[in-house]
Amino acid sequence: MSNAPEVFTTVAVGVMVGVEFSVAFFVNPILDGLPGDSGLRGRAHGARLLGAVMPFWYIGSL
Repeated sequence: MSNAPEVFTTVAVGVMVGVEFSVAFFVNPILDGLPGDSGLRGRAHGARLLGAVMPFWYIGSL
């Protein structure tokens, strides 16, 4: 039972790293391929969404 917090923290941090890699390797190329300023608008929306979620995401990993 004493290992449960360590396992949970490791999984939470692993998921955060996976999300960062997903954005870097999959989402950015997809947004780059959109016509016109759609890629910029998509990045702006994603930044607003992730900016609202990240504080809770990082605090949850502690």
